[in-house]
Amino acid sequence: GGRPLPKRRNIVITRDPDFHREGCETVSTPEDALALAGDEENVWLIGGGSIYAALLGRCRRASVTRVDSTVSDADTFFPDLDALPNWKIERTGEAVTENGLTYRFVDYVNTALL
Repeated sequence: GGRPLPKRRNIVITRDPDFHREGCETVSTPEDALALAGDEENVWLIGGGSIYAALLGRCRRASVTRVDSTVSDADTFFPDLDALPNWKIERTGEAVTENGLTYRFVDYVNTALL
């Protein structure tokens, strides 16, 4: 039921051939998404664990929202970039508290691809 992210191109990778959403382009594989994105410099990767695993090694940058909370029934996690040797923090934003949750934006760079 989500909406496309504003002011950016939205490419959705889905196994559902009937999925269509206004403002989104759909493909069935990560490779198809990369081909569709072409030479675009900024592509936002949003998805589940299999999408992160398939494409993270090809990313030069990652903008991560870190939420200071524990969810006991979570089933998908973004890889811990702090534990990966090629990923370094470039910038950490100030903490923001909204609707009872505290979060911050953290920008990482993949030094192996710079």
